[in-house]
Amino acid sequence: MAKARAIVKRRKAVRNIRKITKTMQMIATAKFQKSLKRAVGTKPYTLKVRELVTEVAASVGNVEHPLLRRPSADDRTGRVALVVITSNRGLAGAYNGSVLRAANLFIRQQEALGNSIDLYISGKKGATFFNFQKRPITQRFEDLADTPKWPDVARVADHFIDRFTAGEIDGLYVAYVNFISASQQKPEVLSLLPLAGVAEVSGLLARQTAEHEASTVHGPTPSAAAAAPSDAPDFRDAAKRAVATDEADALRQAEIRERAAAAQRIEASYHEAQQGTVQYDFSPAPKELLDDLLPLTVRTALFQCFLDAVTSENVARMVAMKSATDNADKMVKSLTMQYNRARQSQITTELSEIMGGVEAMKK
Repeated sequence: MAKARAIVKRRKAVRNIRKITKTMQMIATAKFQKSLKRAVGTKPYTLKVRELVTEVAASVGNVEHPLLRRPSADDRTGRVALVVITSNRGLAGAYNGSVLRAANLFIRQQEALGNSIDLYISGKKGATFFNFQKRPITQRFEDLADTPKWPDVARVADHFIDRFTAGEIDGLYVAYVNFISASQQKPEVLSLLPLAGVAEVSGLLARQTAEHEASTVHGPTPSAAAAAPSDAPDFRDAAKRAVATDEADALRQAEIRERAAAAQRIEASYHEAQQGTVQYDFSPAPKELLDDLLPLTVRTALFQCFLDAVTSENVARMVAMKSATDNADKMVKSLTMQYNRARQSQITTELSEIMGGVEAMKK
């Protein structure tokens, strides 16, 4: 009886844990839908700003701007700013571990080059990790980890712009998890300053946007032969389903080709801007335009990094909690089977004892 009671208590505990993980999964799903709208909605604007900067810089030619310069050997300070975006809470699978590994690898590479790192941490998990490693943290941004807002991120970006233009740092990098699609998130270290490689970053962002749009296309529909029941096949219904399947596949292929053509047009516009085949008349002057567009490029890029990180965190937590819920279901079934066996064994033992007592009384 003691074993059966222990199994019942354990099964009850697992069911309570399953309720918690299921609730967390539903909350993460709702947050993911909200953060996905923000991340996907701002990416075209970020892409367009970079496109404008690329076209202006390519049309002007050799233009000098503090945000476009690469520090020379004499002007280098040997200091690099690194922003590490993590979460405030755990239970998100490998989300925090992946971005912290990427940040650690980047730090080792920079230290091997003789540079020192100014750490800026967003999220409690990153701060805890680097405190354990006894690395000094320059500043923490705990309010930006959950719901990043444009005024707060723009203020942080302006701080880095001021430090870079004043010659206090040689570059600005962001370690975060880039959200490509609901099934693909990639930990990266993105270079924001200097903006000398703005064309390359623009092309990368355009390809990521095309990948995300292509990933939203649904997979192929099951064939009519697989959908038809095997015991009573209806050839007319199968033919109708086959025609509908062919039409749906044709529509999907046309949509994929259209999006691929759009991505090619975007990349072609970048190549034309780089080669100077497009001529522009600027009003106001290109220098004044760049004074406004280049800081805006840094702000929008940093804001996009925060949005992608939050969306990736919600995806990771949603997947982790779904896996935990499924494992709890399997454990409940296993414990139920163990309880049934233990209860059956206990009943058999009790019946044997009763029958033995009856036989003893007969004698």
